[in-house]
Amino acid sequence: MGPNADAQRMAKLMTSKCEVEAGRARRHVLNLLSRHPDLISGNLAGVAVTLCNEAAMAVSCKRVSLWMIEGEDACEKAFSGNVFQDVPMRSLSRPVSPAFFAAIERRRILEPRRIHEHEVLTPDALIAPILVRGSTWGFCSFEGSLNNAAWSESAMDFAIALTEMAGRCIERAKAHEVGLRLERAERGIE
Repeated sequence: MGPNADAQRMAKLMTSKCEVEAGRARRHVLNLLSRHPDLISGNLAGVAVTLCNEAAMAVSCKRVSLWMIEGEDACEKAFSGNVFQDVPMRSLSRPVSPAFFAAIERRRILEPRRIHEHEVLTPDALIAPILVRGSTWGFCSFEGSLNNAAWSESAMDFAIALTEMAGRCIERAKAHEVGLRLERAERGIE
């Protein structure tokens, strides 16, 4: 074994240790978010920016965005670092990007450089759909990896877990709305 092989082995070991630490940090973020009062109560609007900020730190990327699909359009509802109210939100249109919408509606995760036929999201974006009762409600985009590396399996698992949390939050909000409507209806009958 020469010095080059030793250097390669050491680099691989360091990368492995970094990924182990990153995985721990991601689990910690998911644990903290799972106990967030707004996420528990179904108030996605109250936790959306926090969710994006924590996710951006956990996967080391420049921007994490939460998108909602409404009819033919997907609108960005929150993104990491959004502290100024005048920063414009981005949007995508199904007629302009049909392959993108079809892909997020049939896959659990859309890896970078796959069906980004538009210029709104960066080509390195990782996309994870948010499912609510089996239907695509929206998606999270993870853009601009800070370490310029490919998305790791752990980062993709984190993205899926995060969107599952968001989906459960939306389901709780919808269940709460139904409960309120039933309560109002019952009061109207009495």
